Amino acid sequence: MEIKDLKKYNWLLMEKLEKCPLWLAWSPLSAFAYLLEKEIGVGIQHAFFITQKGNFYMYFVESEFRKGGEVVLGKTLEDYRFLKKILDDIEDLSKKLIDYGEKLQKLTPSKMTDKELAEDFKKFYQIHEPLWVKGQAVNYLEHESNFLSSAVREMLKKEGVMVNEVEQVFAIMVNPEVYSYAQKEEQDLINIAVSDKMDEKNLYEHWKKYCWTGYDWMGPVWSREYFEERLDLLRKDNSIKNHIKSESDYSKEIIRNKKVLIKKYGFSQQLLNLIKLVERIIYLKGFRVDASWFGYYSLEPIFREIAKRYGLSLRQLQYATPEEIMNLRFDPDCLNQRWQSSAIEAENGKVREIDGKKAKDYLIEIERLTFSDQSGIDQLTGDCGCPGYAKGYVKVINAPSDMNKMREGDIMVSHMTNPALVPAMRKASAIIADVGGVTCHAAIVSRELKLPCIIGTKIATKALHDGDLVEVDANMGIVRILEK
Repeated sequence: MEIKDLKKYNWLLMEKLEKCPLWLAWSPLSAFAYLLEKEIGVGIQHAFFITQKGNFYMYFVESEFRKGGEVVLGKTLEDYRFLKKILDDIEDLSKKLIDYGEKLQKLTPSKMTDKELAEDFKKFYQIHEPLWVKGQAVNYLEHESNFLSSAVREMLKKEGVMVNEVEQVFAIMVNPEVYSYAQKEEQDLINIAVSDKMDEKNLYEHWKKYCWTGYDWMGPVWSREYFEERLDLLRKDNSIKNHIKSESDYSKEIIRNKKVLIKKYGFSQQLLNLIKLVERIIYLKGFRVDASWFGYYSLEPIFREIAKRYGLSLRQLQYATPEEIMNLRFDPDCLNQRWQSSAIEAENGKVREIDGKKAKDYLIEIERLTFSDQSGIDQLTGDCGCPGYAKGYVKVINAPSDMNKMREGDIMVSHMTNPALVPAMRKASAIIADVGGVTCHAAIVSRELKLPCIIGTKIATKALHDGDLVEVDANMGIVRILEK
């Protein structure tokens, strides 16, 4: 597509990923370009994945993305087992990725041949690609729009839940019944904090076990100092023992709360089937990312060895395509250019790479087409990720490097949160995000922390700035700007 033709479409920024390697972004790109068409019968005809200094911008034609959601919703409502099969596959592939990551950690890359290094990456990618393809099928349904969760809300109303109670009932019913990795890590750290003495060995083992949870898309891992600082804060919390809860007790409480509502309203089996799907989406979105980050962390020694042998930096190798890594064929100048400025276009099932200045021109034009003046806005609207009310000062947090400006009680505003931003989320009195539905990371963590959360505002990071005083009414999905 020529730049002049971009204006024919209404573009949607689905994701902006800070410091995202090209090779792993190739999986969702391939998914939307042609693999989802084979998998579920609906793909994307026009998309751009644009890189500027390592930051990835994923643009789609809004109507095409919505059509994908409508198709997946229709097939799910016709037979819930359609989506259940996709979720089963995501869970199975996530476990396989973790297993393969553990296998990679036992290897000694320096003693392996070039062919063996490339083969291990190939085996890793053969798990990674279908995992991320199936993950995008779910994103059709619950990312930019809330197709399935909105359908569940409507069914709750039809089955007797009062309008003003829908959000609370929904939040209870779709709450996952098992701990996420983030919850497991927090409970383990709390147990260290309440021990009678400071145990360096326990803290070291905790760091070894969970350092990868901060790896993000391309590292580095959390430092030991990160866990030490959190441990010091926990030890100063006089109520810390009240936060101890085993996964078994947590599960029993969640299940008990659900049973109370099921008995009260007598929900139909059809509704319960759909609720279970939303619950699994919430859990598996986090689990898929956790499995991927653990995998990337485990893959890094392989990457470092390949890079060393071929005279590349780790960053250069991370901007190779999967095929280039499998075949061990690299052009250092091309890898540098991709990080600096490049784009990949998917159009009608075909993929082409755009490099250099032209890629930047595409981004400038798409941003121009999607720009709207936010200077006069005094109120934003979105969807309720977690009910509640808060008032405070805005801090825009899009990357771990932004987190040092976050203070207790601030309102955290982000394009889209991820596990690496959880430390900042814990300090917030409310969370606001540009994109995402009730199954997105921001909504999930907000419900865990019981923080008011509004997602899907589309413009929060453009309309709000550090220091703005805002009022968050998550029950109504409204953010009011009180002072700029």
